[in-house]
Amino acid sequence: MRLRRSLSVRFCHIQHLAKLKHGRLVTTRREGTSIFYRICGEHVALLVENLLQHTEHELFMDPPHHDTSGAALTLKRELLNDN
Repeated sequence: MRLRRSLSVRFCHIQHLAKLKHGRLVTTRREGTSIFYRICGEHVALLVENLLQHTEHELFMDPPHHDTSGAALTLKRELLNDN
């Protein structure tokens, strides 16, 4: 999963990304003036997935990750393979 930092990102978001980097939850790669953030490893990806699923349970009667059509599984594979 990649997060993109640009000039439009608020300073507080940059601070959050710095904390994630300091905690070794993300790695960074610089290309010119852009910095690309990537989740560090499968364990962190699973933590993020669990957090998102918990949020879906709080927001929806029928959480999207319970979708049996395969769309959610495809998205999950794409996110994990981007790691």
